[in-house]
Amino acid sequence: MRLLRHLEDTISEKRMFLVVDSGSTKTDWCLVNQNGIIQSIQTEGINPLLMSPDSITDIIVKDVISRLKGIAPDHIRYYGAGCGTQSGRKTMKQIFNTHFTESNVTVESDMLGACRAMFNHNSGICAILGTGTGSCYYDGRTMTEFCPGLGYALGDEGSGAYLGKQLVVAFERNLLPAKLREKLAKSCDMSDIVAGIYEAEYPSKTLADFSLFIAENRADPFINQLVTNAMELFFERFITIYSKPASTKIGIIGSIGYHFSSVIKAQAIDKGFNEIYFLKSPVENLANYHLNAGFKSRR
Repeated sequence: MRLLRHLEDTISEKRMFLVVDSGSTKTDWCLVNQNGIIQSIQTEGINPLLMSPDSITDIIVKDVISRLKGIAPDHIRYYGAGCGTQSGRKTMKQIFNTHFTESNVTVESDMLGACRAMFNHNSGICAILGTGTGSCYYDGRTMTEFCPGLGYALGDEGSGAYLGKQLVVAFERNLLPAKLREKLAKSCDMSDIVAGIYEAEYPSKTLADFSLFIAENRADPFINQLVTNAMELFFERFITIYSKPASTKIGIIGSIGYHFSSVIKAQAIDKGFNEIYFLKSPVENLANYHLNAGFKSRR
């Protein structure tokens, strides 16, 4: 009996999970087994609704498989932008099944990944706040209510793309203070910026790139007000929309939420919420989520 248990433990330790969190800007790949993280890889973002299968395949083959050096994960758990739709999930699963023929593959939305990373099996309001945004209410197992971001053209209030859009509009309409305008012109190429955005392959990424300038200059009164206004709108459109009690936990995942957490916390306190948590990247928490579930199920 002890020998059998020892063999089971040895096999479990060798089981590999490739856990993936993908947004439109970057993708984090985490190869793990029971002993911890074996390898971390970061590639450009993947979104099956915006990218062709060939483009996605190029990223996986050239930037992931080549760096795994022959390691074939037993399980792939992929959470990605554009995978809230059946067509997006189908595209990603087909690509993975083609190149990881021995792996058990599941594909879910980035929002469900955010919920699991932030709350595990507990409930709360979860929001993604990165290049784009979106939120849901998570009951500990499923997303029971959902508010889509709708993309940079129609919504994504508070996101990196939204912040960038407000800055570009202020620049083009001569609304920036002179010193700030001069600083922006020196830091970023603002010549034909409007045409550049409309002609860009991924306009949301182009707009979100300005969030770095915004973060670096958030002490400036104009920038501070721009961010405050954006986060007020974010809270209104993506948090208080659920009409949950103030005791509800709030989880914000993504680089924009992380870097502007003090502004968002102020909004939460103003609305009576006192439990709000921030996570820059969910991939390690997701890895732990699946490792715990995977190895417990074999005990």
